[in-house]
Amino acid sequence: MSQRFNLRPSPEYDVPAGRTALIVTDMQRASFNATLGLAALHAATHGESFASYQRYVRETLIPNNAALLARFRALGWRVIYLTCGSHLPDGGDLGAPRRRMDMEHQKRTGKKTLFSIGEHAHGVTDELAPHPGEPIFNKLGSDGFIGTPLDQMLRWMGIDTLVVTGVGTPYCVESTVRHASDLAYAVIVPSDACGTSDMTLHDHSLIVMGSRYAMVRTTAEILDRMPAAAAVADPATGRA
Repeated sequence: MSQRFNLRPSPEYDVPAGRTALIVTDMQRASFNATLGLAALHAATHGESFASYQRYVRETLIPNNAALLARFRALGWRVIYLTCGSHLPDGGDLGAPRRRMDMEHQKRTGKKTLFSIGEHAHGVTDELAPHPGEPIFNKLGSDGFIGTPLDQMLRWMGIDTLVVTGVGTPYCVESTVRHASDLAYAVIVPSDACGTSDMTLHDHSLIVMGSRYAMVRTTAEILDRMPAAAAVADPATGRA
């Protein structure tokens, strides 16, 4: 096996007040509820793996997202949500190859893995529910910048630094992070506020992003770089 090395310096960024936004990616009910979507498929086909991932979700992933949301809200910094799904009930607006693949997979497994806006499974998980005034941009694929006004809104708000959390780390999170980096945003990824059903891929994705596209740190380390709020909100409610 070859030795790991990085020919370029890994990114190192500040977390500037007024110029940093939190991007919460695809933290939807279908990602975590054992009766819905990919989570149901994971539970049915890889029970031990699902149980391990659920422990990570409940003990680490959701609490760390809640802690970041609480700090950003207490400071009055911008919070933006991304979701993934169809705008149309029949998925007709999704790319044809993806739609065919998912429909064939659904026929084989009996598990619905694509949901449209308005369906319960498509919504953000209750523990991290958006507050009024926090935009939710729905994407039809992995990349949060394609087909959404995310870049335009960030630039109009004067945002140049992004803290990107969510699932799945090597899919929608990494796709969004790579595009953000190419758009010249300073990108920060909280390693323990992201996840995916196969955490081996999560670990590999963090290595890739951290070597070139983003500063990868723990949630605690990122919070330490942010100003302390006078009255930091309760992570459970988002209110001080």
